[in-house]
Amino acid sequence: MFGPAALRRAAGEDILKLGPILRALPKRIDRIAASMERDEPGVNVRLLAAERDARFLTRLVDRAIVAFISAAIALTSAVLITVSARLWNSVTDRVVVAVHDTRNDEAFELLVAI
Repeated sequence: MFGPAALRRAAGEDILKLGPILRALPKRIDRIAASMERDEPGVNVRLLAAERDARFLTRLVDRAIVAFISAAIALTSAVLITVSARLWNSVTDRVVVAVHDTRNDEAFELLVAI
């Protein structure tokens, strides 16, 4: 099973599988040499070729968007709390009470300081 005959057979099968690749190799070497002569060597790289990379980038962008929205909500909440506290303090400093006297049909305002 692991003798010299099996090793020879496995090597022969591997060489037969490499046949198409070895036949295309001279053309590729010629193209590489020609591009180097023209001083324009190039490499084709596909961004996010793997599905795992695309999922990682999508998850990263999603988390950045959620963080941005959360920060905007927190900032808006802090501003609203500050503004509403100032408004509430200015309203509770002076309260005007409208009183209607039914005896003489007069209305007057009473300023109450709290």
